[in-house]
Formats: sequence, structure tokens, C-alpha cells
Amino acid sequence: MNRLLEAQSVSIEGKSFYKTIGIAEILQRLRASKASKSLLNALPASERYVPLLRGAISEAICRIAYGRGDMPLTVGIETVAACNRGCSYCTVPTSSFKQSRPEKLMSPDLFTKVLDQLSQIPRRNGKRGFCGTLHLNGFGEPLLDPKILQRVREAKRMLPEATIGFYSNGDKLDEKTYLLLRAAGAQEIIMTPHDGSFRQEIIELAQRYSQDGILVLNAPLSSFSNRAGQVSVDRDHMQNPIKYCVHPTYALEISASGIVLYCANDSLVTQPMGDLKQQAIMEAWDAPGYAKLRSDLRKGNLDSLPQSCMSCRSTSSVGNAEIQLAEQTTSLQKIHNRYVFVSNHSIDII
Repeated sequence: MNRLLEAQSVSIEGKSFYKTIGIAEILQRLRASKASKSLLNALPASERYVPLLRGAISEAICRIAYGRGDMPLTVGIETVAACNRGCSYCTVPTSSFKQSRPEKLMSPDLFTKVLDQLSQIPRRNGKRGFCGTLHLNGFGEPLLDPKILQRVREAKRMLPEATIGFYSNGDKLDEKTYLLLRAAGAQEIIMTPHDGSFRQEIIELAQRYSQDGILVLNAPLSSFSNRAGQVSVDRDHMQNPIKYCVHPTYALEISASGIVLYCANDSLVTQPMGDLKQQAIMEAWDAPGYAKLRSDLRKGNLDSLPQSCMSCRSTSSVGNAEIQLAEQTTSLQKIHNRYVFVSNHSIDII
């Protein structure tokens, strides 16, 4: 009933392969599509209707795949809490972050425990296993993790229907590393040029292996989030305030210590929603306080939200209009020169 095309050869991004496609997967692709986001954001009053539409699509995916409307469609596992950069629009280089979250790797045992629990999530028709997007990153650079290849391989083995990948600054990526990650099972590596442009090696790598559909080169940042009020950003370059916030309500973020964050922007873990060293994933997800917070975010019940939500400026949910100044290359470069500081110090992972 849920299958539109079964065991047929389909062509996606110029690549033909043998795959089964279901309604949930089609909706998931629509939800994540850059083209659909651009189209939605161009609609009148998009800041009001886009999050509601995205929320409806997300709920439909959940009901089709899991038989209930409130489930994580994206899971972020922070395998390493450390970064080789010191961007001023990020909390990682701040003293507050360093004091509250020392650099560390997620333990192999905890990582395997999380994957095992994700593999047991019940789905419709008697199936089990998380089948959304699994990103092996949080507030850290995943390519600093010396176990990243093993983790990608293990994640793909235990969650064969999930999309495995991560966000990266790309500083540590070269052709050899890319080929090893591809062989291990990485399906998307999303990079952002925090200097305003990518180094030539990354551009050539993306062109050389474009048929893989794995490397995604984002446009340079044109406006900046204040990370739930945890970093200071010039008003002229700050993203717009929001009313409805959908993305955190369908995303499960897990720190390197196993703490469940209520939002990916809560890097300082001001409101932990659970501890996976002591709880099961679904126990934390279904906890009354966490469930109510997600509901309030979706409905725009501002009076019930934490102060960090009230002060947040983020594009995580609503398709905010980007600052026009940054559309000009020269202005964009000035912004990045102002906000980005590359850190060359060595990182001691404990």
C-alpha cells in the first residue's frame, strides 16, 4: 500500500540504480529538497505558512513510516566535541562552551548502544529500525574523530535503511579520505565554506565525484544565527526572528556525552531532555516535558517556550529571508573575513 515503485530501476541526479521507493521516502526527499525550500520561501507570507506546511509533511512521513505522528526524522550523534576552527558565530570557541563541554570523543560503547536502540525502533507492518537521516556530527568537526570510518561503517551496518552522513567544514577532507568514507557507507557529506569560498581541492573533488551524489557544497553563509542567544551577532547580519519552529520537533540531537538536547542550537545544554547513558532513546523522546516542548514549538505557543527559544534567531524552521547585502560577492567576503577565524592549535581529545 505504501509502495509506489517497487524493485524498479529509477534515475536520480543522473544515476540509475535498483531501489525501492515508498511514499515516505518521496515525502522525505520533498521535505529536504533545496528546490522545494526555495519555492516555499518565495510564497507570500512564507514565514507564516512554510513551517506549518513542513510540519504537516514531517508528520505525514512519521505516520507512514512509524504509524505515529511524532517521531524523529533526523538524528544527530555528536561523535566528537571539538573543532579545528574558531568561528565567532559559533559557540565552540567561547569560554562558556569550553567550561561546560570539554573536548571529548563519544565512547564506542555509547555509540553502539545508541545505534542498537535506533535499530529497534518499531515501524509499521512489523518492521523495525530508524529509516531517516543519521548525521554523525553536533558541535564539532566529525573528521577530527579518529574513529569516523568505523562509526560510518557501523552505522550503515546497523541502520541499513537510514541515510548516513555528516556536516563538515571540509578542512580535513581529501580524495583518499573521501573514497574511504564512501566505501564505508557515507551517503552525504555536507560542507559549508566558512571562509566565504571553498579551497580548489574541494571544488575539484566534488566535480570529479559528482555522480556519487555524496558531496554537497553549500553556498557561503549570508546571514548568521545567534545560536539561541548563546553567541553575539551584529544586528545587520542576524537572521530574522521566528514564530513557528519545526525542525527541532522532528530532530533528535545527542551530545558526545549522551545528553539529549532539545535543539541543535542549545550547544551549552541549558535544558537537557535526557541522558542516554541511563535512558532508552524512546523513553527520553516520549518524556512528557520533551513532548510538550515539541508540541509548543510546532504550534507557536511562545509563552510556554524557554527563554533561549524566545531569543533565538535561526533558519532551522521557517525559511527566513536572507540578508540581501550578502548576495554580492564582495560584501559576502567582507562578512566572512570579519566573522571567521581559523584556529591552528592542536586538539587534545580526552
